[in-house]
Amino acid sequence: MHALDASFTMSDVTAYDQPMVWLSRGFERISGVSRSEASGRNCRFMQSGASDPIAVGQMKAAITAGHPVRVCAWND
Repeated sequence: MHALDASFTMSDVTAYDQPMVWLSRGFERISGVSRSEASGRNCRFMQSGASDPIAVGQMKAAITAGHPVRVCAWND
């Protein structure tokens, strides 16, 4: 996954506040946030007024249902 030109993250949905536990190198490059800064935190810290509400809703629904999801989330 690190070799791909894309951003991937995995969260532990069984832990309190569903922290991100794995982040690709592409995540750092695309988001500008270091893996060490983001690891262990819920991804909502990256949301802003420019966040896509549809993508956010899809992620929330998948977490609630316990299903995987793949979305393209734009945060400005």
